[in-house]
Amino acid sequence: MAAVARERAAFWAPLAEDQNRATGTTMPEHAVPVPVPTDELAAALDALIGNVLDHTPHGTPFTVTVRRTASGEAELTVADEGPGFPGPASPARGTSGAGSTGLGLDIARRTAQEANGRFEAVSTADGAKVTLTFPPAPETGTPGGGTPSAPPAPTC
Repeated sequence: MAAVARERAAFWAPLAEDQNRATGTTMPEHAVPVPVPTDELAAALDALIGNVLDHTPHGTPFTVTVRRTASGEAELTVADEGPGFPGPASPARGTSGAGSTGLGLDIARRTAQEANGRFEAVSTADGAKVTLTFPPAPETGTPGGGTPSAPPAPTC
């Protein structure tokens, strides 16, 4: 998961820079395997970073953090220093309250839940924070640490 997060944060860095946003990443150098195909993990992360870029004022900083918990779970957090989510609770499925459908949050929620993980979106005193928590997965050798999204090519 760390490799995917690092790559996606780098992908979005030019747009963040154009919007005068400070960005930060915190993640281990080693693999953090999760039971999610690499492309799905990338799509979830793109949706979360895209939400920050689309729904917070230019200049709002954000961070992407990957860590392993004491219990062995893997956490991916995207946090910003914007106004947070509208209303007192985290957004319901299919709504964001910010003039959008909430599709990005739903993609991230589905990614976590389909891997028997958890999704949490909260407003804090410092902004919005979305965390995807995944159960431990064995090392597999794929870049995201999860299962490949397509079968391997046949060998002759």
